[in-house]
Amino acid sequence: MRNPLEGLKLKTAMIPIDKVETNTFVRTGIDQDRIQVMGLAVEGGAKLPPIVLIPAYEVNSRGEIVPLNNKMYYMVDGRHRLLMEDQMFDHTEVAAQIIMGGVTTEAQLISIAFLLNSPDGPLPPDKGDIEHTIEELLKRKVQKKEIPTMLGLPDMVVKKFINDVEQRLEHAKTLRAFKHVVNKGMSIPEAAQKEDTTSEKLRNYIAAGRRKRKANDLDSANRTVSGSYKSLNSTLHMTIRILVGKYDDGDVTAEDVINVFKKIEGFHARNAKSIKDLRSRFEAKTKTAGN
Repeated sequence: MRNPLEGLKLKTAMIPIDKVETNTFVRTGIDQDRIQVMGLAVEGGAKLPPIVLIPAYEVNSRGEIVPLNNKMYYMVDGRHRLLMEDQMFDHTEVAAQIIMGGVTTEAQLISIAFLLNSPDGPLPPDKGDIEHTIEELLKRKVQKKEIPTMLGLPDMVVKKFINDVEQRLEHAKTLRAFKHVVNKGMSIPEAAQKEDTTSEKLRNYIAAGRRKRKANDLDSANRTVSGSYKSLNSTLHMTIRILVGKYDDGDVTAEDVINVFKKIEGFHARNAKSIKDLRSRFEAKTKTAGN
């Protein structure tokens, strides 16, 4: 397959990691095991290709990307490599190929990012990644007939994915419109127009009684998160108390205890970065959805 970067104006440079924002997403998440494996490979002498970036930009009313000239960069490809450099090796810079010309729209960037990983890339996209990428393209008003070529996939395969994504997006629009009616007192036509759906679909949703759910999803999520952290804190406190007792008995040294603290702090730092990536991924989704 042709290199997706072929024909673009590129330059290679070392870029400060704190100048890179991961806002171009063609995957549903980060694989932490993948980061560990890549790090071990690098420690063993493997040479990984540079990540791919583009200078930070905004999208104008015509859908074109306009450089911001603020010395920041947006990610196109290589988030796992970036996190490896940052989390495992604590590097402050990363080798990057920077797209300086040849791309005019965000949809083109999404296509490039997808093709760099498919089908024979280092971590080929799975079903969730393909659906996520199609969703991002549809949100940017890309015509359906153009999507197979942009993804390098057969028409019939992409058509099935598009149908599934459209059904899910339409359901989400209807649900958001329903919440406007219930929580904000909007009329059905107002709520439908705000979420780009139809009054008929919203009325059908209400009539079907689908608003009755088996459990409150938000409460369930909050309970899960709170319970997990309470359990973790309890385990950590118990472990440290036992370790301090062993120090008092002379079984371990002060350096041993400090090293355990450092390991805990390291895990917390990595978790914080992972949460930041998940949040930025969600914020990018809500931004493109217009919410």
